[in-house]
Amino acid sequence: EFALKLLETVEKFLPSCNKFLVSDAACAASFASAAFEASVFNILVNLPYIGETNFSGELKQFMNDKVSYFLQLKESILRECEKMLE
Repeated sequence: EFALKLLETVEKFLPSCNKFLVSDAACAASFASAAFEASVFNILVNLPYIGETNFSGELKQFMNDKVSYFLQLKESILRECEKMLE
């Protein structure tokens, strides 16, 4: 959730970036992506051992709702950064 919040913050910050800050925004998106993807793998590995609890349901819901959103947002940010550098 924190990695997703970071990515959403980068998206909000990006229109205010000058050409010298664009690479910082892209790096922040990449770092957020690394943290998010590592967390997703960690969830996938451990989910079978949690059993059917409210917590496992919340994790499954998070995965269903947020993974594709995160990936789309990251790609959108990186494309925008590339455009800003042209």
